Amino acid sequence: MMQYIEEVLARERAGALVINLDQYSYEFGNDLFGVFVIAGFDKITSRLRPVCVLAHGQTEVALKSLLAASNTADMFDITFASARAQLTEWLHHKRTASA
Repeated sequence: MMQYIEEVLARERAGALVINLDQYSYEFGNDLFGVFVIAGFDKITSRLRPVCVLAHGQTEVALKSLLAASNTADMFDITFASARAQLTEWLHHKRTASA
């Protein structure tokens, strides 16, 4: 997953990123930590890129716990959305803020 995200970000020059884990079941471990770091850091500009993670239930709880333990969510501007409506609102806000 990390290689795929790196390739897409390099090709598309995204200003923000949505990671859809709506169908993903995550309970424990740090195997996704690198994904958030890669997603949140633009290697070309050396700037942070906002990330919104669509997740709910145990997956959302576990990921928030993982990121809170290292303060990563705050350092890398990572937001969580538990519903698509929240995700749409986040995207609209980011688009408006960058205009």
